[in-house]
Amino acid sequence: MRQPHSPQRCERDRFEQKSCGSEWSDDLAQQAQERADLCQQHLSESMNENHGANMDVNLSRMKAAQEIMRGWMHELPHKGFRQSGNNFYSYLGISHSAKMLYDQNTRVGCGLTKCKWFYNAVCRYER
Repeated sequence: MRQPHSPQRCERDRFEQKSCGSEWSDDLAQQAQERADLCQQHLSESMNENHGANMDVNLSRMKAAQEIMRGWMHELPHKGFRQSGNNFYSYLGISHSAKMLYDQNTRVGCGLTKCKWFYNAVCRYER
């Protein structure tokens, strides 16, 4: 059974770019890797998948992945979340952050591929 997490722990985890309460899934990572291997750059409309690209192919795989995820996480501080409720609306421009931090995600898996002109990252989430 999952242990409930405190708001303080969750805020700390978010700051440290970790998902609140999610466990790594090899199955989801394999699915994400297969999607990343397609080398398609597009936004996912699905609430359980993030796509990201880094155009600097001279970076190491680790650095490219870090920069892509950092970009997703920085949507919140840069675009804000100015509303009284805890509701997500796509027009807010924080869809990557929202998908990563959704508190009902239980598992996560990511894949990264170095394509000809860019690194392609995909993460999948399961509730």
